[in-house]
Amino acid sequence: MKIGIITFHYADNYGAVFQTYALQTYLRSLGHEVGIIDYRSDDILYGGRLRLSLSRRAIKANIYALYIRLLNMRRGSAQGSEGTGFDSFRKVFLAVSPRRYTSFAELRDDPPRCDAYICGSDQIWNPPIHVGVDPAYYLDFAPAGRRRIAYAASFGRNDIEPEYRAEMTRLLKKMDALSVREKNGADLVERFTGRSAAWHPDPTLLLDDYDAITTAPAESGYLFTYILREKEWVEKANRLVADKLQAPVIDPHRKKMSPTEWIGYIRNAKFVVTNSFHGTVFSIIFGKPFVTVGLTGKKASLNDRMLSLLGRIGLDGRFLAAYDETTLLRLVETPVDWEAAHSRLKEWRAEAQRYLTGALGG
Repeated sequence: MKIGIITFHYADNYGAVFQTYALQTYLRSLGHEVGIIDYRSDDILYGGRLRLSLSRRAIKANIYALYIRLLNMRRGSAQGSEGTGFDSFRKVFLAVSPRRYTSFAELRDDPPRCDAYICGSDQIWNPPIHVGVDPAYYLDFAPAGRRRIAYAASFGRNDIEPEYRAEMTRLLKKMDALSVREKNGADLVERFTGRSAAWHPDPTLLLDDYDAITTAPAESGYLFTYILREKEWVEKANRLVADKLQAPVIDPHRKKMSPTEWIGYIRNAKFVVTNSFHGTVFSIIFGKPFVTVGLTGKKASLNDRMLSLLGRIGLDGRFLAAYDETTLLRLVETPVDWEAAHSRLKEWRAEAQRYLTGALGG
């Protein structure tokens, strides 16, 4: 069967490229011909068009658009930016379509010819990221008679603003099979559509072998820290853990690394401190002692991604909501019960594999 995947494959972000690689690789292991649809909407790349209105929403949208454009300019001009190695990773490891689509209209008018289409994973159903609801990530471009399948799609939040719900409901109802990455995502789907959605692991958790995309580091015995967004109390946590373990700290924001190097550093780490979803995921896959630190304030809703994952496999005790020296030291000293965690993960992975096989008509 020929399958087209649509997701955030083009982001210069470790989790984005790894989840794309994992879903492609797993589907290929089932004997399918798999390609990544090269869809890159202007709304995500440039934050959408600037609006002439002076309404509060228009002003916020314009600020967001200008921020995204400035960020892209800085990334483009920076030497040794976080994007180092991402283009080469995509060229070597991702089967990206030769044609690039920049709008839903282009995709709808001339979609790639496939037997089935899959959307997911990542926050493809998070409206603010798209400056609205993008029908492309609900496979609304798929020709009649072709399977429309969501796998581990994420809303990235606990609730959706009222102005987006009607359109999302319409699009979700047209899907042939629904799977979400977070438990609260299943609750949202049921609330909007009355349908049940399966709760499945991120595509990266479908695989346990990453040798093909791993570059081993020269260093050993280090603390690996990968922190996104806020860093208010994480530096204190890093210092405390590093002193306790007598280990140097490796930070990919300071020591620039390609995707294959990043995954190698996690696999060979002595300990991991992270607030990243995929930093947590790969600590679990490689059985690395870790602590996932929580975001606070308005960003706290993003913690659900980690809490949903950790709770599902019995590791929610490795989550630290706020800086607490006593609790942090206890987590450093307490071995992780990897046998139990990986057993639960194996069962969850089997559920996902059965879902994909059934959704594809197997």
